[in-house]
Amino acid sequence: MRIIRVSRVKTFLQWGILLMCLKTSFSMSAIVPYSDLADNILTALATICLVAAIVQKGYSINTLLTYLVLSLLSLFSVIQTGNYGFLVTIIVCLAAREKELDKILRFIYQFELAFLVVHTIAAAFLDLVGVHALEMNIYGVIRYSFGFAHPNTFSIYLFNVLLLWSWLNYEKISGRHIVIIFLIAVVAAIFTKTRTSFLTSILFCLLVLVSKSKYSIKKGLNGIAKFIFPLCAASTLAAVHLYLANNALILLLNALLSSRIKLGAYALSHFGYSVLGQDISRYEVVWDAEWRLNGFTFDNLYTFLAFNQGIVWILLLSLAFYLLAKKNNLKTSVFIIIWTLYGITEVHGLNGFRCFPIFLIVSLLEHGKSKRGQSIRPMG
Repeated sequence: MRIIRVSRVKTFLQWGILLMCLKTSFSMSAIVPYSDLADNILTALATICLVAAIVQKGYSINTLLTYLVLSLLSLFSVIQTGNYGFLVTIIVCLAAREKELDKILRFIYQFELAFLVVHTIAAAFLDLVGVHALEMNIYGVIRYSFGFAHPNTFSIYLFNVLLLWSWLNYEKISGRHIVIIFLIAVVAAIFTKTRTSFLTSILFCLLVLVSKSKYSIKKGLNGIAKFIFPLCAASTLAAVHLYLANNALILLLNALLSSRIKLGAYALSHFGYSVLGQDISRYEVVWDAEWRLNGFTFDNLYTFLAFNQGIVWILLLSLAFYLLAKKNNLKTSVFIIIWTLYGITEVHGLNGFRCFPIFLIVSLLEHGKSKRGQSIRPMG
């Protein structure tokens, strides 16, 4: 997994991807000067470039109308919630082609790997000169963030880089590579004390080993991938309702999941379900004896979708991943499964620049013919 030179930026699509990589990386850093204004500017410029990439490809009117409907639906949901990273993820999917997907993912991998290396070196230097510490004291535990906003944030970034490398080199992955990924996960966990990314990395290694084994059981991964997303969503929401009913088993499960079910139950009781998204920032979290919460955040993708982003996205993503898994590609199924399981403990999966497998939806989009009736050739 050597460092790869970042490709030259030539097309509107590449510029949009680059700007989103910058936005994502800078927003996760604690040592790069960044502001809400800079974030909004990068988001706007990236969106303009991606829309230009769509228009430039000369799709048919029907295709453009379909894209417009999807974009407006996304825009409405995003305006309701303020989660603009999700909108850009959808626009990336619309701007890309199936044949361009690996080029896009390689570009993201090259940038994020380069940023991770340079950023870590810069953080180490700033720690050495006493400007910014590599570690943080969190509830009495020393955890290393390596210049990122939080140790968990570093782990999220690293995990995505590992996933991207694995996708791009999947056919060449051997037992030696699995051991290297495992050791990287172990070292990262020792320094960051982040259980989520560590356990997910272990599951990922196991899934890759199963998919590359000679046993027929590996074909079962395709069946699991078809239904795992809606099953995880339904199970999570059922657990939230059972928590409110003080179910003993769910209370135990909540403890194992670091109160993630409790947070979902709080969201259900205070915000309720949302079809197309709602702004929960208008609610003020006040300490009370029942919930024992001073603040609130979503640490589960499924509660986030149901109570914040909009339950319609659970339905659409369930359909999308079912159709993807229906292609019976073991490689794709492995990444669907790991993305879905990751969602149990993180919400970042909706941003493809933080957890890329959602970009695999690109392969489902059928691109129309040009106005002259000719097939569109991939660009750049």
